[in-house]
Amino acid sequence: LKQAFKRVSYASAVKDVRHYLCGVFLTAEEGNLTFVATNGHMMGVFKSDVKAPTGFVEAVVPITTVDSLIHVLADDTEYTLAASYNDTGKTSGLCIKSDKLTVVFPVIEGAYPAWRRVIPSEETLSFAKLPRGEVLSAANRITFMAKANNTPYLRWTFGQEDLLPGLRLATTNGESF
Repeated sequence: LKQAFKRVSYASAVKDVRHYLCGVFLTAEEGNLTFVATNGHMMGVFKSDVKAPTGFVEAVVPITTVDSLIHVLADDTEYTLAASYNDTGKTSGLCIKSDKLTVVFPVIEGAYPAWRRVIPSEETLSFAKLPRGEVLSAANRITFMAKANNTPYLRWTFGQEDLLPGLRLATTNGESF
């Protein structure tokens, strides 16, 4: 659970008038829990190995609770997740329990955005295998230059004729490596 929360919490909104974006959405589908977070500009989705019956839970865990859970949950401990439901059948709270720890917390009410519509289907995507070390090295060099020139963004351009198969990094003011 801890690693699943860590993998998506970066994408959650912290302060937003759309309160349902200020947390991590949990949904049980295909027998496993899926963790989703978005702030409206980026999204993190993690399909975990945590077993849960389909429809077991659909809830937004507040980001402050997620941050606390990341600190208190141990990596090497098995946890049980339980849900409580209100009169309409919606999840109203969750409980995470182990032999040594029990955490009970409410969830955020409201409908979570249709996050599946944002993710492109496998048929519309193109994949390329890139050498991890070379990509990290190029990203570190361009990030250093971007910071030195006070340019906070990187542009990733994929083509056929670059040093790395299809990867070109540039700062937003046109410097490239």
